[in-house]
Amino acid sequence: PPFVRRKQLEWVRWFVDEYDVDLLRLDTAGFVQWGFLSELQEAARVPIIGEVTATNLSYHARFQQDLPTGRTTLAGVLNFPLY
Repeated sequence: PPFVRRKQLEWVRWFVDEYDVDLLRLDTAGFVQWGFLSELQEAARVPIIGEVTATNLSYHARFQQDLPTGRTTLAGVLNFPLY
């Protein structure tokens, strides 16, 4: 992987281990590339709850599992739509 991507994955592993984190919250997860979200979730080895503001629930649900690939994206999502 590219340098920055690799370093971010190494950092999240270090952060979780160093501070004994048991869950991460990722704000604005909807603006992060799909492939990277899956890699980040795997690298963290703890659940990541992503904040995804969307009114389309099918789109929102894809942040937990990408149906075309079946790959887990994030452990969970939060949604705060503005009505």
